[in-house]
Amino acid sequence: MSRTRWSIRLLYSLWLTYTFTHDELNICREDIVSHNIKSTALISATGAVLIALFSLFPLLAEQDVYKFITYVIVSLFIAVLSLSAHYLRKKSAADKRVQALSLVFFILIIAGMIFFGILIGVVENRDRPASTFMVLLVCIQIVFILHPLQNLLLNLIAVGAFVTLSVLMKPMSLWMFDGANALCAGLAGVIISWYTSYIEIKGMLTEKNLEAERNRFKEESVKDALTGLHNRRDFNEQVDFYRSVCRQVHQTVYVILMDVDYFKNYNDFYGHPMGDEVIRAVGKTLLRLQDEEGVYTARIGGEEFIVMGTENRISEVERVALKILWMIAELNIPHEKSLTAPCVTMSLGLYIMRGGSEDTVECMYSCADKALYKAKEWGRNRIVAIDSLSIKGEQAISDIAAVMREVQASSSAAHSKGRRKDDS
Repeated sequence: MSRTRWSIRLLYSLWLTYTFTHDELNICREDIVSHNIKSTALISATGAVLIALFSLFPLLAEQDVYKFITYVIVSLFIAVLSLSAHYLRKKSAADKRVQALSLVFFILIIAGMIFFGILIGVVENRDRPASTFMVLLVCIQIVFILHPLQNLLLNLIAVGAFVTLSVLMKPMSLWMFDGANALCAGLAGVIISWYTSYIEIKGMLTEKNLEAERNRFKEESVKDALTGLHNRRDFNEQVDFYRSVCRQVHQTVYVILMDVDYFKNYNDFYGHPMGDEVIRAVGKTLLRLQDEEGVYTARIGGEEFIVMGTENRISEVERVALKILWMIAELNIPHEKSLTAPCVTMSLGLYIMRGGSEDTVECMYSCADKALYKAKEWGRNRIVAIDSLSIKGEQAISDIAAVMREVQASSSAAHSKGRRKDDS
């Protein structure tokens, strides 16, 4: 009794060690499907060629046209499966239809090979031991990635059909011999397939984990730790893409360079931890803008941020710039040391590069920086725009003055309202 319990515990521990959870199999599902499609194409092509060659034997040696035609039909059937599997290899394994078709082809190729093995080992060789079936049964289990339970079911069906036909068509000595060999081949195939599938899936999981780590490190390398926005390094890469879009696709590109007004005064008065909170709040606001408007946002250093986008309608560009000011004003972060407003504000320098422009990356950044400098010079908490069509002079957005008065008025009102509540 103790030996039986020990054996059961051993089998259970082996099962836990060399099997995977449902979630792990789902992670590798696409890779498993791709592997099995590739194996289906390979083994079916090989089988089609071998069966086609084997079909010549009954025609030349036995003059049996019926056998020849049967083998040719089986060979053509498997060849069609091979071509179909090759076609599926070009498709994405994530497609549900591809997964369904791969399962159908997998079942058909296994059924075809088992049928051929039984045909050769039992029907055609009733007076001799079968060997073809054993070889095919082991090969199927080695080549494909199979779950142990699926493999056991496959063996039960295949070995059961083989032994049943052997009992019906062969003498007792031969069917007992073939049955024992089939059971041994099936057991050996299950063990080998279990281990090889475990190794394959473990390799897939390792590769997936490494890929996830690489993606995480890559994402971290292009993200600003404080705000979650893209960083200066990523901006330097992306700005080339936007410039190529402007030149090749003739799409207007805009660059908005901005920074927090009187941020040094804020840090000196409130302390650097509170300054970091302001940077985080601005970053969170720009991330929301990124989701809502589909623009590119980055923090390129200190209190300086940048927004890039593509839009041929200048009115939409102006709307995005004004929206940034409104979103910052709505934060209503008190700033007693600001000479512009009682709350945190930002100055924006907007450069509009028309489609087809030959401006360099340096020109794009310097023009946006020049516009930002003018926005600060003209009183801060405003937008100054430079258009590549009128590069010689700075152009303020036409309605910006009126809008800015409304922004400042609403900011002051909100700030005063907050103070009254605090006093009460």
